[in-house]
Amino acid sequence: MNKSTQTNPMIIDMIKGDVHVELTLWPLLLVRIVAADDVGLYEINLFRIAEPFVAVSETCHQFAEELLREGKSGVVVEALMELKALTGTGRMFPIPELKAAGWTIPESRRLEAA
Repeated sequence: MNKSTQTNPMIIDMIKGDVHVELTLWPLLLVRIVAADDVGLYEINLFRIAEPFVAVSETCHQFAEELLREGKSGVVVEALMELKALTGTGRMFPIPELKAAGWTIPESRRLEAA
């Protein structure tokens, strides 16, 4: 592996309907959620980088709870809760399960160093 792939952040997109979750790995674990007109950006503790999808699960749960408190519900909240369940299993890379459940997972991408 060359140096640029070791230091450039990798982004994994998970998309279903009006929900788009973007997981950025390295140097910080970032989870960006766009659920219809609502957007959340969460920076996860660096020590959680070993289990990025569990962090996605917890973040989806937190965001769904925030939407419910605001009186929002429906397909978007259901999709967030589904993603919470699929990514919270402890599997390191649950891409096959996500695809089987109808989530679109484009090829991961790397950000170029500035």
